[in-house]
Amino acid sequence: MCKEETKVLVIAPNFPAINQPWMDTYLEQLLIFGMPFKIFTKNGNSKVYQQKVDDLSLRDHQMEFSLFSLMGFLRLTARPVQFLKSITKHSALAKEFSGFGIGYFSSLCKIVFFSGHEKTFHGITLIHSHSEILAFEFSYLASLKVIPLIVTFHGLPPSGVDQLDPKKRKLLYSVAKKVIVNTKFARNQVVSLGCASEKIEILPQGLTLEDFDYLPRRAPDRDQLLELLTVGRYQKDKGQAYVLLALRRLVNSGALVHYHLVGVGDEGRRRLEKIVSSLHLSGHVTFHQDLSSDCLKDLYHQCHLFILPSLSSKDKSHEETQGVVLQEAQASGCIPIATRVGGIPECVNDQLDSILVNDRSSRAIYSAVTYLMDNVGMWGLLQKGGRENVENNFAAERIGYRMNKILKNSSERTLLR
Repeated sequence: MCKEETKVLVIAPNFPAINQPWMDTYLEQLLIFGMPFKIFTKNGNSKVYQQKVDDLSLRDHQMEFSLFSLMGFLRLTARPVQFLKSITKHSALAKEFSGFGIGYFSSLCKIVFFSGHEKTFHGITLIHSHSEILAFEFSYLASLKVIPLIVTFHGLPPSGVDQLDPKKRKLLYSVAKKVIVNTKFARNQVVSLGCASEKIEILPQGLTLEDFDYLPRRAPDRDQLLELLTVGRYQKDKGQAYVLLALRRLVNSGALVHYHLVGVGDEGRRRLEKIVSSLHLSGHVTFHQDLSSDCLKDLYHQCHLFILPSLSSKDKSHEETQGVVLQEAQASGCIPIATRVGGIPECVNDQLDSILVNDRSSRAIYSAVTYLMDNVGMWGLLQKGGRENVENNFAAERIGYRMNKILKNSSERTLLR
C-alpha cells in the first residue's frame, strides 16, 4: 500500500479573469506547496487578466476539455462491446443519482460521457470546484472514479444569474467531501442550503502581501483633493449608486473630492454613468475597466479612502461573503468604509481598522467620510490596524498552509502496488 500524490483538478468558472485575483493567489499557493494541478474552465479565452497569470505560467495548466463535446461518446460508441459494458456497469450509479430527482437517462449520459474521457482525467486524485453549477456537473466524475470532491462556496450568485436547482444542490452536497467557505456568514448560508455542518471548513481567501506595498497617504488638507475608490462589478448589488449620491452631498458641502470606480460590466457601467450625468458629477468621477494589476495597485496608493457599499439581499440571493478588495485596500494603506452586510463585519474591525456603515444609505457614507476628515488623527491608527489585520488573518502563506492541509487530508487514498 502506498499513498498517491495529490493532483488537483481545479474547476474555475472563469480563468483567467481580471476580476478574480483570488483564483490566481490560490493557484500560486498550489505551486508554492508543490501540489500538481490542472485547470478546467468554461471561459478560458479572456485576453484581459492579471500579470501574475503569465508570470507563473498558469495558463500552461489549463485543460482542453468541454462538457458539451461529443468526443467522449464517440470514443465509446466506436467500440460497441466496451460501450455496452459501460452502460451496464454505470446503470446502478445513474439510478442512485436519479433518486435525487435527476433524470435517469440524463445521469446515465453524463456518467458515460465522463467514462469516455478516461485518459483526460488520468492521475487526478482530488476535484476542487469554485462553482456550484460546475461542481454539480463534475459530481458525476467524482462518483464514477471515486475521487473526493471539494467545493469552495463563494456565495450565492447575484439576482438574474443562474443558480443551481435545489435538487441538484442536494445531490452535490451529498457527494462533496468538504465545503470551504470564507466566513461564518457564508457557513450559515451553506447550512441553510442543506449542506451538513460537519463538512464545512471556514477558510478566508488569502492575499499575497508582497503584491501590495504598504504606502498609506496622509489625510489631505481642506484645500487639497480627497480621492475615493471603489472596486467591484458594475452591478446594483455592489451599491455604487449610493456612493454617487454621497458624493453629490460632499460636493454640495464644498469638499474637493474625486471618485474612482473600478469594475467590469458594460450595462452596469452605462447605468452608473447615467446617474453621474443626472447628478452633474461628470468632473468628479472616473470609471476604470480592465485595469492591469499594477494600475490597480497605483490607484490603491493614490486614493485616501476605499468604499465598499455592498447591499444586503432582499431576495436571499447574493451578499458579500468576504470582499477581498477590502484586504487589498488595507494592505495598501487605504482606509475602508464598508457596509455591515454579509460577512464584511467578520473581516474588518469598526473604528480599529475601518469604518462600518449601514447599507442603502448615502447619508451614512457621507457621514463616514466627513467623520474621517474631521478626525484626521485617527488615520495613522486605522491604516496601521488595517495592514496588521491582513498580515494576521489573510496573508496568503497562512491561508495557503491551511488550504494545503485540507486538500491533502481530503485526497487521502491508498493505491495497491
